[in-house]
Amino acid sequence: MQKAHIIWGNYQETEDLIKELEQNELDIITVVDDEMKSSLKRRGDIVYASKEYVLNT
Repeated sequence: MQKAHIIWGNYQETEDLIKELEQNELDIITVVDDEMKSSLKRRGDIVYASKEYVLNT
């Protein structure tokens, strides 16, 4: 079963959490990053979204 995970904030612990969540290969992981200036960015299988993008869509 596929799950979507939304992590609010890109903190030191975020990378450890992503590694744990990546164990389920079909899951979708999105990190909402307050520091991002652009709306969306993809790094591998992880999507990073700005806070403004999430709140305005």
